[in-house]
Amino acid sequence: MLIEDLFRPRWHEQMEEVIKRMVESVIKNEQVLLNEIKEWEDSPKRKLMLTGDRYYKNQMDIEEKKRDAEWKSNLKLIHGYVKKLVDQKIGYVLSKQPSVTSENEGYQKKLDDIFDAGMINRLRKVGKEAVNKGVAYLHPYFNEVGELSFMRFPSEQIIPFYADSENMKIEAFLRVYETNHYDGTTKRTLKKVEHYHSDGIDHYVFEGSTLISDVPAGGKQGYHFLLGDQPVLWEKIPLIHFRYNEEEQPLIELIKSLVDNYNTQASTNADVLADIPNFIYKLINYGVVDLKEFLHDLNVYRAVKTDENGDVGKLSAEIQTEANEKELERRKAIYELDRGVDTLHENLGNASGVALKFRYSDLAILK
Repeated sequence: MLIEDLFRPRWHEQMEEVIKRMVESVIKNEQVLLNEIKEWEDSPKRKLMLTGDRYYKNQMDIEEKKRDAEWKSNLKLIHGYVKKLVDQKIGYVLSKQPSVTSENEGYQKKLDDIFDAGMINRLRKVGKEAVNKGVAYLHPYFNEVGELSFMRFPSEQIIPFYADSENMKIEAFLRVYETNHYDGTTKRTLKKVEHYHSDGIDHYVFEGSTLISDVPAGGKQGYHFLLGDQPVLWEKIPLIHFRYNEEEQPLIELIKSLVDNYNTQASTNADVLADIPNFIYKLINYGVVDLKEFLHDLNVYRAVKTDENGDVGKLSAEIQTEANEKELERRKAIYELDRGVDTLHENLGNASGVALKFRYSDLAILK
């Protein structure tokens, strides 16, 4: 035995210290999820999703417009180009019911049961979601009577984790959403998290800034669904994505600046027309200081009092709106960048079948 061994900690004490450092160095799974959620909620991509949904509902940035004086008009003209263009694309691609066929009669019946009118309507909503937010998600599940059903998850609630570089195979995903809950007679908003992975679903709920297991919702649920009383796992993660384009770039990112400019120019032009009168009174040696009294005498008596050598005249106010009107021609750029069809185009009504097909070719959506 060497003399330095007397001063070394015992072997089991060393191992306890090693294990302690290992445990402290490993981030808990819940902490990893919290990091992913925070990064997603602060991401420009999610903010664009919310902006696209807001603009589709005609809730635009022009509503924040202000003027530098209270007496000035502050008109806020909103033009629904986003809604029109999104609806145009969905109407072109998904207005007709698709034909889903099979040579197997039994299989054909099952397909007909799945692709019913409700499913077609759901696909239209998925298409609208994809255009507005860049990507949309459909979740397959079995309902209470054991029938295969589909639920649309709002895109801003979903954080997918892909197993491949091309983002085609989903390895797992998080769903983060808020729901109302009554605690006795008090209404509370709970922020919940569902972690779907190959071994089932983990349910969490936020408590302050931390995640705790949501036991009432299922806690660590080791299955995806129940078939009768039998727990079952999907062979693939139950989430289907529909992309507007390969980059998952929403329509609003392409045209927001143009729509904002159009709203601003139109509103500014309207303010000018509202604030500038047709003429301005010119008063020389006016006998009364109060201008309100001048307007009262003019409206009531059709006469005003002036001092010696006084006079009342009018100055014409020439309204210059041509430059603003030219700015409003940006609507052409909106349709061009959105790859939509301007239904007010002067040549649209006289276009041939081939020309119409070419004009509408840009409306194809979803990848």
